[in-house]
Amino acid sequence: MDNLDTHSAACLYERFAPAGARRIAATIERHYTPEHGSWLNTAKCELSTLGRQRLTRRIPDIQMPRGEATAWHERRNRARVKIDWQFTTSEHAPN
Repeated sequence: MDNLDTHSAACLYERFAPAGARRIAATIERHYTPEHGSWLNTAKCELSTLGRQRLTRRIPDIQMPRGEATAWHERRNRARVKIDWQFTTSEHAPN
């Protein structure tokens, strides 16, 4: 869960009946993350790259993307790929 306004228990009540929303909300463990440079931002960047580099064609079965993702992940780890954050404090300071 990141810090977007949509990630609250209220959004569950918009989609599910009250009893179902309460049941789902009770099972969610929330861990709030920093707005910039969090593990979730890193994961989003990596998933976006995986999609652009390896999963741009028809996917016939679940084994294909699993194998593709595993091979891609292993290559990126061996290459020690890093994320180069391109923002400064002044660019994201509150107004």
